[in-house]
Amino acid sequence: MTLLKNLPDKIDTTIRFLLYVLVLVIPISNAAVEICVSFSGVLWLIKRGYLITQARQRHRLSVKEFFKILRPAKTILDIPIAVFLLVCILSCLVNPNTGEKLADFFTKTLEWFAVFYFFAETITRRKHFQILFGSFLVTTAVTAVDSLIQYYITGVDLLRGREITRGGACAAFNHANCLGAYLITAVPLMLAVGMSKVKKKIKMINAGILGLMLWSLIITYSRAAWISLGCALLLFVFLCRKKKLFVRLVAVLAVILLAVLILPDSFLKPFRLDQQSFQDTFSWRQDLWEDTMIMIGYKPWLGHGINTYMRLFQEYRRKAFEGIPYVIPQPYSPTYAHNCYLQIAAEVGMLGLLSFLWIFFRLGRNSFRMIQQGFQKQNRHVIVYAGLIAGIAAFMIHSFFDTDLFSLRLGVYFWMILGLAVNFMRVHNQQS
Repeated sequence: MTLLKNLPDKIDTTIRFLLYVLVLVIPISNAAVEICVSFSGVLWLIKRGYLITQARQRHRLSVKEFFKILRPAKTILDIPIAVFLLVCILSCLVNPNTGEKLADFFTKTLEWFAVFYFFAETITRRKHFQILFGSFLVTTAVTAVDSLIQYYITGVDLLRGREITRGGACAAFNHANCLGAYLITAVPLMLAVGMSKVKKKIKMINAGILGLMLWSLIITYSRAAWISLGCALLLFVFLCRKKKLFVRLVAVLAVILLAVLILPDSFLKPFRLDQQSFQDTFSWRQDLWEDTMIMIGYKPWLGHGINTYMRLFQEYRRKAFEGIPYVIPQPYSPTYAHNCYLQIAAEVGMLGLLSFLWIFFRLGRNSFRMIQQGFQKQNRHVIVYAGLIAGIAAFMIHSFFDTDLFSLRLGVYFWMILGLAVNFMRVHNQQS
């Protein structure tokens, strides 16, 4: 009887353990990520089933109470998330093959928010954040070292045997840009921890790992990652009210930009910063985005349905033939939009994109207010929260240039960080 009485707490403890493991395996394995998320989901449903059964044994359960038990933990993002999910369902219903699209909704889109709520619901104490951060230190250090060994010694990473892509290190990820997205989300957080009031030993370990991460980021040759990190660091310094540091950072970034503009292409080409590399990449993405806009124009409000972009885009993609573009299928393999926001608009329409962006507008507005209040109250943890928000911003900027949200590991990683962010200040305010 005692065992059953404590069942919800035991389930939460088990889910937390799976989330700690999830942090460790995100840079390594899709299968391990799926296992952690799936088992967490099963346990979450068992917990809800137990709570509903207990409530029914005590009294007649009303519909309102049933849904109150069934709903996940409350967060500041619940309303925009609910609206986005509703738009996704409507998109599935108004498009052909509704059953297939609804299946994709439950197995793909809903997984984002499942991860978000798992972290928001179970990571509720300081020690939980401390254990997570320890796991994070381990996995980021291993990933950075793996990329360095891959780039300088073996040519393949030690964890999955991945080869270097386009001359840049990728560690166990599929592409160097994926490693870049992973690192830039973590760098502001690690920087914030180093600037906060923690033990000297932790600061030294953190500084060493941060150095490895920055070195690893350089050898990815991911220009989008470098740009995104630069913007995120400016945001972080601005949020932390470090005016002098902000001016210095702007000066450093300006010098780097000037160097890219005036240095000869022979020097810049190894880093893919020469004019030709930029022009080729920009031209390819411009064509891709213009064709995606054509696709959006056919179904602007609710889109073509979840998980349809790669298949349907071939019908809208132009092929140059004797200098004349035609809207006919391309003869080569499908592709992502290399812009997560355009792909969301293509799949669930402008209503879906606007409701998706509403999630982050609300997060940004509430976060800015919380950070300002935190510094006014001299809350020593607010700087770490600012690092989390800057990391989220870095990922979102990078998602404008790539497919991060549609990558299993990176998508789970992003919603994990988001779940931690919405809980972090609440937990530390309660326990301060």
